[in-house]
Amino acid sequence: MKPSVSFFSLFLLTLLLSSCAFTPVLTDKLQAYIESLNRYSELTIKPVSQSFNFIHLPARDERLQALSTFDVSLIEFLSLQDCDIGYHLGVRNSLLGKVMTHSQRLVYETDIIRAIENCDLLVNNPRPKLIDKIKKVAQQKRDELYKAYGNAIWGGTEMERFFSLSNGHLPMTIKRTHVQPLQRTLEKLTTFAEDLPTLPKLRQEKLEYSLKILYHSEYGGQLLLTLVLLTDTLQNIAVSLDAVPIDDAFCLGPARFLQQQMNQHYITIIQPYMARLNTTAYYILPQLSQLGASSQNMTESMRSFLGQLSQEDSHSLWGQYQAASQYHARAWDRILRQCQLFN
Repeated sequence: MKPSVSFFSLFLLTLLLSSCAFTPVLTDKLQAYIESLNRYSELTIKPVSQSFNFIHLPARDERLQALSTFDVSLIEFLSLQDCDIGYHLGVRNSLLGKVMTHSQRLVYETDIIRAIENCDLLVNNPRPKLIDKIKKVAQQKRDELYKAYGNAIWGGTEMERFFSLSNGHLPMTIKRTHVQPLQRTLEKLTTFAEDLPTLPKLRQEKLEYSLKILYHSEYGGQLLLTLVLLTDTLQNIAVSLDAVPIDDAFCLGPARFLQQQMNQHYITIIQPYMARLNTTAYYILPQLSQLGASSQNMTESMRSFLGQLSQEDSHSLWGQYQAASQYHARAWDRILRQCQLFN
């Protein structure tokens, strides 16, 4: 009997811990704010919503752009063996070359263009058709460089993890120091895009390291969920507060009670959190926007997806969050000002 009791107790404890592990802290704080305000009988603010209305990261095939292939005959291949072109063609046609990651393909593209443009065999080669063919390949690949760059940045598992929704909202303790490595990484990737036409000699490990920073961050997905949750909650609270009639009786009692709840939940907890969120976003979102602009040939699906984090568009998710925050502040200002409750 004892072993079965022990097993049952362990099972219950596991369920309890599991349920606690997935309890969103931000959701709890916002729900507590709403419930405290709803203790005033004239308010019926909607509970925190768990339905998130925003554009999800597009599927991988909607993020990728097709790249041309470089096909040569066996005779042409053999005639290029004394040049780096032959080596890179061999790499591309190897078993590993056929399953290159998008970042590896970007490195390959810069290498093959450089090899063609620096190949002395093309100057004195007695086969003018081959020379013309290879030069056209180099130009086409130059034209596609930013497609390869966009595929490397947006097409891999790193960006899927960066925008993952599995880890919920940004932590309550979020601050700038937490996102500084991410900020520096986005800056590096943007600078790299600017240097791309010069065909820099890429080190695969450095590029992979930058992408791993994105992979382990998950900041993008957490920010999306946080913005949606805050926007809905602040909007709902503001609408309800704006509908409250203000008279002497309200100012003598209910208004003071509501002010106490606002101070306890919003001023003490939620507003400082939003300030920290804004600080990190003002460092990350411009870099993310620049990274998108640097991709140049980004797919329409990705452009729409990133557009919701635009700080320039008032209709974006970020713009709606800012508008809800301001509306929430105006709703409180109306009550506190008319009841002369400013400290």
